[in-house]
This record gives sequence, structure tokens and C-alpha cells, in this order.
Amino acid sequence: TLPADVRAAAGEAMTSVQGAVDQRASADAYEKPAPEYVAAYTKPVNELLEALASVTYATNDADMTRDLGALAALASAKESAGLERAQLTTVFATNSFAPGQEARVTGLLNQRLAYLSTFVLLGGAEVRAEVDTLNASAPAKEVAALEQKALGTQKDFGVDPNAWFSTATSYIDGM
Repeated sequence: TLPADVRAAAGEAMTSVQGAVDQRASADAYEKPAPEYVAAYTKPVNELLEALASVTYATNDADMTRDLGALAALASAKESAGLERAQLTTVFATNSFAPGQEARVTGLLNQRLAYLSTFVLLGGAEVRAEVDTLNASAPAKEVAALEQKALGTQKDFGVDPNAWFSTATSYIDGM
């Protein structure tokens, strides 16, 4: 049985996640500015990651600790990919990087790759095969190509931001 504070943190995180899920239709319809949705999704994801850390700390089971670490790495990879998706949607919509935005995108991309590596290391052979399949998928290849296009030049990207968003979402869903 988990300690009461750990159960409470997990419950609060799930409530927060449900609040973000409830905003999905609004986000899909672009009813608010993108930064509001980023904030609405980032907070519950961070709370969920904190709850995972609390559960990990509360257990003495090595296998469970490893599995929870893998889950936290995957969730962190997905969060980094989602934040990158939001950043590059803006970049492609405006056809330019705002000051500091290119470094932010590069950092998010590298975070995602590092978290996926941790996920593979903790998850073992089966997870490695799943990540290899993900990386060979059409959405992953297209995401990589569009990332390189964005980071290789600073003007005239010629990328439809909605197409990018859709492709990046397919990639994230594949995770």
C-alpha cells in the first residue's frame, strides 16, 4: 500500500489530467491562443510526473522502480515532443523563429531523444523493438525531416503548420 501523501498526489494529478482532457475539443478547434493550451497541458503532465516520482520513491521493489522510471521517461519524451510541436507550429505559421525560439526547439528535440534513450535502456529488448518501429514509421521520418528543415534555415520554410501539427501528433500518439 502506498503512503497517503503519495495516493493524494496521484489523485490530484489525475484530476488535473482530466481537466486537460476536457479542453481537448477546444484545443482542436483553436478556440484560445496556443500558449494557453501549452500551459493547460504542461501543468497536469508535470503533476503526473511528480506523482510517478513519489510512487517510485515509496516502493522497495526494484522491478517496479525500473518500470516506473521507464514510464516516466516515456511520459517526459511525449511532453517534450508536445512542447516542440507547439513551438514549431508557431514557427511554421509565422515562417520565422522568435528570439531564443530556435534554441528552445533544439533543446526540446534533444530532451525527447534523451528521454526515449532512457525509456529504451530501462524498458529492455521489447521496448527497444517498439521504439525502432516508431522511428521507422512515416510520421517519425516526416517529423525528423521537418525538424531538419526548420533547424537548417531561418526563413522560407514552406511548411503548412496544420500539416506539421497533424504529423507531429501522429508521431506522439505512436509513442
